[in-house]
Amino acid sequence: MASRTVHLKAAGQAAARRRLCSAAVLSLIATSAGAQQAPPIEKSGWRLNCVADGKCELASTQKGHGKLITRLLIYKVGKQTVMEYLVPLGVNLQKGIVVQIDGKWTFPTLALYCNAPGCVGYASLSQEVVRQMKRGALLKLVFSPRGSSQYLAFDYSLEGFTAQYAGFLTGRTPARHQHPPAEAEREPKQPAKSD
Repeated sequence: MASRTVHLKAAGQAAARRRLCSAAVLSLIATSAGAQQAPPIEKSGWRLNCVADGKCELASTQKGHGKLITRLLIYKVGKQTVMEYLVPLGVNLQKGIVVQIDGKWTFPTLALYCNAPGCVGYASLSQEVVRQMKRGALLKLVFSPRGSSQYLAFDYSLEGFTAQYAGFLTGRTPARHQHPPAEAEREPKQPAKSD
């Protein structure tokens, strides 16, 4: 009888955690939707990280109060380019998570596992998907919170993606436009020699 009571208590605690996770997802989405009382979302834009051997990953993250909420990572597995995502716990994985580009071009993903800090999944990136991302303005990671019939999305700007992706392919960070130094930063001119 004691083990049954412990099991029921644990089940009740698990249900409470699921409700809390769902509430957390909804509050995080409200944050990303610009709710007035919600904390601001810090978006990183596309960042390229390469190591000495030329292996790179392209990342875009969103944080709230300094904590990671969602992330996209693009990297190679052998010759295949993949996009991995992280979304908060409380997502209904049975309904799936899809990537949408500019509200019209959609492709499915495969959810892999969930643990702290969220659920991880991926999608293979074909040349057509990459082409749509280069041409596009907005990528949405679309999902449904557990226990909800509505769909929500995290928005990722595709601004800067093309240049960063070129660096990803070559294994080098793209060169930034360099301006000539300001007048005060230039080497002082040598006085003209008089003969």
